[in-house]
Amino acid sequence: MSKELTGQMGIVLTWEAADSAEFWHAYQKHVSPVMSTAHAEGAISLVLPFEHKPLRHPNVTTHAWTNCVIALVEKGQDVEKLGAMLIAAAKRGPLAQQFRAADLMCVQQEVNMVYAANNGLEREHNFVQMIEFVFSDPEARQQYYEDQYAWSGPVMRKLHEKDRVGRFLGFEMERRLASSDAMTEWDVMHVVSATRWQIIKAVPTFHATWTRHAKKIWGPEMTFRKKVAEWEKIRLNIKSGAKQKSEFTLQAPADRLVEFI
Repeated sequence: MSKELTGQMGIVLTWEAADSAEFWHAYQKHVSPVMSTAHAEGAISLVLPFEHKPLRHPNVTTHAWTNCVIALVEKGQDVEKLGAMLIAAAKRGPLAQQFRAADLMCVQQEVNMVYAANNGLEREHNFVQMIEFVFSDPEARQQYYEDQYAWSGPVMRKLHEKDRVGRFLGFEMERRLASSDAMTEWDVMHVVSATRWQIIKAVPTFHATWTRHAKKIWGPEMTFRKKVAEWEKIRLNIKSGAKQKSEFTLQAPADRLVEFI
């Protein structure tokens, strides 16, 4: 198991677009060249571009977000300089009115699986994907994070090793770099992905696997459903199925694939 990505920074860009085709056309013109250059020069490890249904915080009626692009920054890079460059690109042309936020986020401990364990690069285009934006109670946040390190990450790692899940990539907020007015600030983000065959294999024992590990950590009375119910009291989890745009995806270097599995 590689822990190379833990603590690595990601820059996450979000926009709200009414017309998907028009948005990606503008992205191709203004943002994609900047991402491609940074990727080719080794400043960015990979780029994961997603679109999803409009998501919004229930306390905010004016802004939603529909497009999210994750750029994983190589260690040792100047994130301030790179962030400023990406934000400038993200606000060019028609994207200026659609821009919602740019966040500097850190890969979560144990939540660092980018590709499937077997033939990961080749299977990425078959992933069924979900994206989550979590707003947790600041007073309970540290314990919530530690629960994920102790439980979510290790359980998903077991499922990953058994080829039951393809991607489980999590980020914690370092700081918001830029945003439009009234854009709410999440503190955790997850991307969870699997092929349809992985899902079929995982379903029969999914809850039992999580419950077994929960009992080891918190005692015989704890179950998967009980722990999730506890979390729901201290967080708001806004999520959606997501479509990865393969034409704008920039994959990790094949010779370093072990770092991303």
